[in-house]
Amino acid sequence: MKKKIFKETHNYFKLLPIALILAIVPLIVFLKQVKLDASFAKLWKGTTNEADFFSYYKMTWFIVLTCIAIFTFLIYIFVKKIKLTVPKIFIPAGVYIILVFLSSSFSDYHQQAFFGFPDRYEGFFTIFCYITVCLICAMLVTSEFDIKYLTYFLAFSVLVLSIIGITQFFGFDFFQSDFGKRLILPKANENLISSLDFKFPKQFIYSTLFNPNYVGGFFAIILSICLVIFLSVNNLKIKIISCIFCILSFANLLGSLSAAGLISMVVSGLAILVFMRKNLLRNTVPILILLLCIIASTIFMNYSSNGLIFRSLNIASNFNYSDVKDKFVALATPKNYNSGINNTLMLINVDPDSKITTTGGDPKISKSSLLALNSTTSGTSAPRNLSDIRIDNNNLYLFTSDTDALIVNIDPATSNFSFTDNNKKPIEVSKSTSDNKIIITFSDERFNSIKISFSNFMLVETPNATFSAIYSNDSFKIVTPAGNITDIIKAESFGFQGKEKWGSSRGYIWSRSIPMIKNTLFLGNGPDTYAIYFPQNDYVAKMNFLSNMFTIVDKPHNMYLQIAINTGVLSLLAFLVFVGWYVIYSFKLYIKGIFNQFFASGVACLAAVISFLVSSLANDSTITVSLTFWIIIGVGIACNNLYAKSIKLNSSSIKKA
Repeated sequence: MKKKIFKETHNYFKLLPIALILAIVPLIVFLKQVKLDASFAKLWKGTTNEADFFSYYKMTWFIVLTCIAIFTFLIYIFVKKIKLTVPKIFIPAGVYIILVFLSSSFSDYHQQAFFGFPDRYEGFFTIFCYITVCLICAMLVTSEFDIKYLTYFLAFSVLVLSIIGITQFFGFDFFQSDFGKRLILPKANENLISSLDFKFPKQFIYSTLFNPNYVGGFFAIILSICLVIFLSVNNLKIKIISCIFCILSFANLLGSLSAAGLISMVVSGLAILVFMRKNLLRNTVPILILLLCIIASTIFMNYSSNGLIFRSLNIASNFNYSDVKDKFVALATPKNYNSGINNTLMLINVDPDSKITTTGGDPKISKSSLLALNSTTSGTSAPRNLSDIRIDNNNLYLFTSDTDALIVNIDPATSNFSFTDNNKKPIEVSKSTSDNKIIITFSDERFNSIKISFSNFMLVETPNATFSAIYSNDSFKIVTPAGNITDIIKAESFGFQGKEKWGSSRGYIWSRSIPMIKNTLFLGNGPDTYAIYFPQNDYVAKMNFLSNMFTIVDKPHNMYLQIAINTGVLSLLAFLVFVGWYVIYSFKLYIKGIFNQFFASGVACLAAVISFLVSSLANDSTITVSLTFWIIIGVGIACNNLYAKSIKLNSSSIKKA
């Protein structure tokens, strides 16, 4: 007896590991104290101990469950005696993973390339697992039951994430409660419960995904799926449930304040309207009810947040939380991190490859500069920000405007310091002491916002920048918060001139990232190595466009740039061929609007993929979201095959009749 093509196997075993990935991995938040190699730590924050809550164990369990999925896949095809036929669409995916492997193998940073960068952990093994789960889904999803089975597990994680996110928006952060802290801390670190302090702002939705931009991207994907289910089902119970999930997903998407997420939802929403056009008229009343609920939730969230929602929509910008690294102040972070003052001592001829030690004497101030000792700072003009920093051997130029510069000069022979303007005119200074520090301020209104402190080091403080400097090897150098001595550079840029702050400073990051591509046309620098190669000592531009000159730019905020730089332009082309193949083929299939049991599932996957690809123009690939995307596109490929066979079968039946 011949087997039916669409017979439901009701096999819970074959897809269980994939289902667990969907249900559990996105929810994982747990402290891991990661030990970093000392040489790499110097490139990072200076500490060899990195506290990670959001990514390390997600990566670990994703890899473990993927290995189990491979094992169950092999058992299933052996028991069922299935002849393997890999869909042709996976040819470019295979090319992509080969290029990722080659980039990892030839990388100068194997540890990061294979296992991933701190706080991210999207190295080769993670990317390999992306392709693997995608392939397994494409080959093992063979029935409507399989699709529903995975949907139930996804719904579980979505429900938990939604509740956590919404409660965070309204002021209750589960992870700041004693019970929540106990869940995310190992027993060895339970002593931190009382002191563990999360630095996330109020009404900040990060859920378990670490970053509001990721929250926005994730819930744009989920809302796309929920909308298709809502429009396609006739069962009242399921329609009500899908409506609730639509509202929950929309609330989290809106509360994330992610413009990229909202824009991607608009694009995928338009696609849904096109594909589901035949279902719109018969769903007029449900659609109106859903719209009213969405409008009501928007108004309520805006009111409860004192207008935050409407303000964010008016400026149509993302909140940039790219530098939300050290959230947990009770953990082992170096005392000098982001302070700009500790371990930054003024020495002569320090080895630039070494960290600064605690030697040296008090600075000597030239008499020509001490014209107003112990006087108070005067001046009536508003304090000026620092606009530029330049170094010319033993001269440190601090610009407060295009034409006004305070020049800090050190005489190498005598170690005397003097202060002049750019016309070589001596600047009056006020000298005071506090906590064994010599503090210099300036009465000149051009420079009255600058304070320079000496205590075996030189610390420059202004309203918009604080940094330490050292005279080393015949030139001033900048000292990083990690304690490294570096030069200031002006990084190569491309485009976005005058628009560097566009898109929460994405203009700056993209303009400095695009020139990096010329070195990665064939093979990239290695997965997750972007931060190592980004010109991190572009301090002046960072000061002006990122608000913090020592911000570590660890991602380009664009998945396509990320792939091109990390694994090469060729790998990006392979990835684009893969997803382009899927989107174009799916569009041709579903534009006909022939409705059956696989039509809605296929459209839901397509809409979710479109949403992810659009949001990735402003977001990076990250394990918190991407694993869901790769499973969905795998299911989408399976749905396409099932749908194509079903309409072909129906067409053949009609012809026979």
